[in-house]
Amino acid sequence: MRTNVLSGMLPLVILFSSSGARPQEPTDVSRVIADATSAAPPYISKDATVVGQDMRVLRRGSAEWTCMPSRPGAPSPNPMCADSVTLRFFDDIRAGKKSNITRVGIAYMLRGETGADFNDVLAKEPPPGKDWYHAGPHVMFVFPAAATKLLEGMPQNPSNGEPYVRPMPNGNAAILVVPVAKPHEEIRTIPPGERVRHRNESRCAEPSISAKRSHKHQTRPPETLVARVRGEFFEMPGLRLTCEQACRLWQVNVSMCETLLEHLVREGTLCKTDSGFYVASEMARRRRP
Repeated sequence: MRTNVLSGMLPLVILFSSSGARPQEPTDVSRVIADATSAAPPYISKDATVVGQDMRVLRRGSAEWTCMPSRPGAPSPNPMCADSVTLRFFDDIRAGKKSNITRVGIAYMLRGETGADFNDVLAKEPPPGKDWYHAGPHVMFVFPAAATKLLEGMPQNPSNGEPYVRPMPNGNAAILVVPVAKPHEEIRTIPPGERVRHRNESRCAEPSISAKRSHKHQTRPPETLVARVRGEFFEMPGLRLTCEQACRLWQVNVSMCETLLEHLVREGTLCKTDSGFYVASEMARRRRP
């Protein structure tokens, strides 16, 4: 019975693909498992059962949670970890009937979603003239059909990062989706030990007196380059770069890169951490467009 539920679920999971880079064809079981389990928090996925594209069980685990990998060739990574109730719900959807689940089901899609048609969960390609829709990393809830009226009137907008519902066919209740980030954004779990290191690396160092005085003799970098780099730190507030990394990213020589970064530090856009990383300053984060 469990195999039938999983075989019905996987084609639907493929439709729930996330935004970002196109996934590569896995070449070994460990990579498939890593992709599948990335859909949920580690404390959920570490004990979950993992299945592959051919529905073969790759790792036996808890009967409560099952993780499925992204489909190779999909627009972007799209793994899912779902509980047994959610698997049964989607098996009923695929069979074209009203689901008989009796309690709430939960699924994680922490890599996000890129769907073909928001109003047709079974669609494999976007309707003519339309593009794929994007939703950020999220947790999803499925409900018994009797809960349909409870979800009426809720937003159906997956693009702004706020909770929304997605209609389901055959008299089934809509899916409730609760994003934890906006479309095209990513999240990750930071273990306690790494959190301390990250916090230390993100602490900005106070510029030395000599550094404050020497800027008068520095050449101002081109405004077009300043605007470009400033904009990228605004758009990606978590960006952390050493001078060497910045040189490679923006393809400028070391002298110009140092001048550019120090200019952004002086104007308050960036600050330099004790460990040598350039990050967006708190002031820049507050005034982010």
